[in-house]
Amino acid sequence: MKIAALPPEQLWCCPSGQVYRDKQGARSIRDENIDRCKQLAMNRSQLPLQQRIDEVKQWLCERIYASRRPCEFNPRVITLGEVDELDVEYRLWWSQQGLMNSGYVFRDAADGGDLTEDSNRRLPLTVAVWRGGTRRLKDHWAWIQDTCHSGRAVLVLNVSGCGPHEPYPIYGKPVHSYFGVMHKLADDLIWLGDSLAALRTYDVLCCMEVISHFNEWQQEETQFYTVEQEGLYVQLAAVIDRRINTIMAVNPLTCITDLIKARQLEEDGVMSIVWPGILQVLDLPELNNRDFREQLVEKEVERHE
Repeated sequence: MKIAALPPEQLWCCPSGQVYRDKQGARSIRDENIDRCKQLAMNRSQLPLQQRIDEVKQWLCERIYASRRPCEFNPRVITLGEVDELDVEYRLWWSQQGLMNSGYVFRDAADGGDLTEDSNRRLPLTVAVWRGGTRRLKDHWAWIQDTCHSGRAVLVLNVSGCGPHEPYPIYGKPVHSYFGVMHKLADDLIWLGDSLAALRTYDVLCCMEVISHFNEWQQEETQFYTVEQEGLYVQLAAVIDRRINTIMAVNPLTCITDLIKARQLEEDGVMSIVWPGILQVLDLPELNNRDFREQLVEKEVERHE
């Protein structure tokens, strides 16, 4: 006997099948989240400034360092030659046990020679952080060339799961789409009390240590160049490491609450900036407030390594 499915309308519990539309006063998850964001903002604003600052530092350190397994960086340098009048090197290092970060270093080929032997000839460095890392060089090639020709070296950073460290697709879905492999791995991290955003913020901090290890650039002149939401990692790493004091941000994420209020999110990379619990202590408008930020970075943060 063939079993026929019931018409959808027979399963509806309201006239149109949409409770939010048919029931006066119905609320969505988004409505609840917006109210929660308002409550958290009010809670933060009622705390004394110094208490808020202490809580931000403690909270970030706990999330950034708690799940890491530090190890020797063991950095490697691979010379790749010259491209469009730029010398290119590939550099890679362990950010922690079992996880590798890397990047391409570019400099104007006209500089020539080994700049590490003469400290007066060392170039200032700009570290670039954007979606896709070295797999998106073509999209940013004009900026790389202009920066190198201006007398700086450029390190395009591959944080965990980025560039050549990107995992293989699963489920037949693109890597960064909803329910793709990066979405799945980011969910796993959250279940473990971690997050992809915290992991990649840790990677930025490791990058600063690797830069010191190589000791071939003008350390005090190191800058960061970030594009869109991936700049979040650098913004939060700057709270921990005072050496990150110059960030040139292009179309940065300016407010986490605005993402929660949005009716629709961009699908690609959405899980890369999900950091559970962060609004309990901080939203980006507060971090970008000059007075708040100056006091936040006034004293050295204790490293939890």
